[in-house]
Amino acid sequence: MTVLPWVLGAVVLAGLAAAPVAGTLVRRRRTVAAGRDRARSLCSRLEVALDGTDAPEPARREARRCLLLAGAALAGRPGPADVARAADWARTGLAALDEPT
Repeated sequence: MTVLPWVLGAVVLAGLAAAPVAGTLVRRRRTVAAGRDRARSLCSRLEVALDGTDAPEPARREARRCLLLAGAALAGRPGPADVARAADWARTGLAALDEPT
């Protein structure tokens, strides 16, 4: 019976020590998810801009290239750097078509 309070105390202390780490992981996932949504939105805007523009062929080619690279950056389980890279590629593609970002 004297071991039970020690075990319960150790479990409580371990839980208190792990709480900040768990909070950081959850916050990071939310940040990545918000950035991923923003990057996907930019990719969608780029697709729509490609469909509805009469831009010269070199600009369209550059925009399609940027869309492909942005999509590749979002493939799999993208981390924060991948999400930022995808958003940058999508913005570059929109700029090639003279679309506001």
